Amino acid sequence: MSTVFQARGGQLPPEATSFVGRRRMSAEVKKRLSRSRLVTLTGPPGVGKTRLALHVARGVRRAFPDGVWLVELAQLQDSAMLVSAVTAALEVPDLSAGEPLTALVEFLADKRLLIVLDNCEHVLGAAGSVVSALLGSARGVRVLATSREWLRVTGEQAFPVPPLAVPGVDSSEDGRALDHGVAEYEAVTLLEERAVAVLPGFRVDRDNEEAVARLCRRLDGLPLAIELAAVRLRMLSLEQILQRIEDRFRLLTTKHRGALARHQTLRAAVEWSFGLCSPAEQVLWARLSVFAGEFDLEAAEQVCAGAGLAEEDILDAVSGLVEKSVVSPVQRGTTMWYRMLETIRQYGREQLAVRGEEALLRRRHRDYYLAVVKQADAEWCGPQQWKWWQWFQSQNPNLWAALDFCCTEPGQARTGLLLTGALWFHWIGSAFVRDGRYWLDRLLALSREPSQERARALWVRSWIATIQGDLPNAERASQEAIEVADHVGDRAAKAHGTNWLGWHASFCGDMTRASELAEQALAEFRATGQLSTSSPALASVLLLSLLHIERGNLDRARELCAEGRSICERAGDKWMLAWMRWNLGHAQRVAGDFQAAEEEARAALRLKHSFDDPLGTGMCLEELALVAIESGDAERAARLFGAIEQLWKLMGGSPVINSSYYLRWHRDGESQAKKVLGDQAYEKAYRQGTQLGNEQAVSYALSEQAPATPTRAKVPAAGSALPVLTRREQEVAKLVAQGLSNKDISEALVISQRTAETHVEHILSKLGATSRVQIATWVRDHP
Repeated sequence: MSTVFQARGGQLPPEATSFVGRRRMSAEVKKRLSRSRLVTLTGPPGVGKTRLALHVARGVRRAFPDGVWLVELAQLQDSAMLVSAVTAALEVPDLSAGEPLTALVEFLADKRLLIVLDNCEHVLGAAGSVVSALLGSARGVRVLATSREWLRVTGEQAFPVPPLAVPGVDSSEDGRALDHGVAEYEAVTLLEERAVAVLPGFRVDRDNEEAVARLCRRLDGLPLAIELAAVRLRMLSLEQILQRIEDRFRLLTTKHRGALARHQTLRAAVEWSFGLCSPAEQVLWARLSVFAGEFDLEAAEQVCAGAGLAEEDILDAVSGLVEKSVVSPVQRGTTMWYRMLETIRQYGREQLAVRGEEALLRRRHRDYYLAVVKQADAEWCGPQQWKWWQWFQSQNPNLWAALDFCCTEPGQARTGLLLTGALWFHWIGSAFVRDGRYWLDRLLALSREPSQERARALWVRSWIATIQGDLPNAERASQEAIEVADHVGDRAAKAHGTNWLGWHASFCGDMTRASELAEQALAEFRATGQLSTSSPALASVLLLSLLHIERGNLDRARELCAEGRSICERAGDKWMLAWMRWNLGHAQRVAGDFQAAEEEARAALRLKHSFDDPLGTGMCLEELALVAIESGDAERAARLFGAIEQLWKLMGGSPVINSSYYLRWHRDGESQAKKVLGDQAYEKAYRQGTQLGNEQAVSYALSEQAPATPTRAKVPAAGSALPVLTRREQEVAKLVAQGLSNKDISEALVISQRTAETHVEHILSKLGATSRVQIATWVRDHP
């Protein structure tokens, strides 16, 4: 099992409102998902594809030991970023330099999980290619997609999602609803439940059932349209709502004669909702559409205030849009965030274009995120670091939108370099290095003239390439950073370029050259005052101390570590403090003080784990494995080496990011552990380590306790035979007769392996059997 996925169940959002009806449909989708590894829910906007997919996913999550994961594609503007979107949603810390899809496929090869791929229609080609690759190589992966069109992938089962059932009409001239059973229809139930939320005491009865039925029919049973109408019952009667909807339909029929009826229905409901908003709410609705993902109140105020909407009026306008179900609130910690459904956002974008404000608002959106990024960059090496790390975790869609504006709007590429260079802390500190590489490469190709922005982007690019073990590109980028910095007179950028050229030399084993470059960089950082204000500058202290350890100058190495640690503690820079404590542990181990080394490495691991830093976590586990070897606990070392196997695979397959210096320590440690334990005992302990989940591995590394060995449930002795098996037990018995294992049965029926085991146990008990062969015989004799 993965060191990342085990013991985690995925990340489906909680249901904000109840799920109404569609029991048979949910059961049918589950059934199809048990037969096909790709099921695509198709249908028009607003029909409820996403809600149905999430409802089904929650119902089958126990069948997927590696989790059920939602990948939202609605805000994705660049299909080239689709793999990155999947990787980020699955929380895979992808640091490798290889082809993104290949790395993702390799990671998922041994996983059993369900991916809910939501809103594929605008990236059909890319989505089809990614899904095809995943299903072709990762046999335990299943995909439940939603799209207006099917993906056209081999083996796909398309499932059209119809609107909710609505009351019929009799043959009378006035088209009155049938008198019986109106409240039993799903559309009516949805309207009633949502109406009660805004108008307590509302219920469908004989006095209003005709109007309710007419409204549900007029809205074609589309859930989104019904929900938009229901919230209006706070201020309008059913008859008033019907009249306004009819007026909107007459207008639409004239304007959009070629549109599909259900598309007209949804558009009518959205336009009607827009028309009932106050002028300030209408302006805000249009302007909020520029956000690609979640936004907070401050962002709305900074981006959307302007002509027709004062900043002090935005809070009331946001509140109004929330009350009208146009904007959805999302509580994260102590901050309230907001988001819009894609259909609502698209309509807002149309209105933004009508107002002639699209280019202006996209620029203001970019400028807002640029200002935030610059502030976060300036404050990263300080007490606000954790706040910024958390804030940016949900902001990738907005960052991508801002960077895309810089790439596609003439004359904005240089600003894009400024933005992507300043985002170094997000690319590296949050393990989004592949995304950082994509945007840096794209913008460096668009803005080639020498500039301070280009110089900085180049040394950040070198840092990313170093982490990815891509040493040729790391060298090229750092050398060009120095050249550009010299050309524009940027001492800081030159020092950073020199520092990363030194890291490159150390990774290649040229310690003499690495020492010269590290000394130059550190001297320049001291001279310019950056050492106490910049985390990247402190990387020169880290490098130089490592080089002194290599040469045996342990006192000088520990002095540098102590200096770096002191700077970090005074500033409040916990991210770099973890690296300083890790390196101090390395020096203490080489000096023979194994207890002190273990204390420092564990302290570093706690910090790196809190930042979800896979590279830092991996290096800390490596150090603790080496400490275990030196302390005489070879079995513990072997388990730790096994625990970090998956992390190194994510970073390109080579342990310790392809550094010749660290590789030597890693291989010597493994060799010593094998020598102490013997190959067989080493492999056993190593395999135990590979079975640990991420949390278990870290917990084990932070304690002396050996990991628990997983145990399988025992099959009880056969009891008295019962003459009848349930339908599900008959299905399981037939699969047993075909020679399938419990794991194979769980995959075929989309149930958990434990559930499959329980079914087999019950079958054995009911049949009075003691073996699977006897089950097969019974199936043969009872066709």
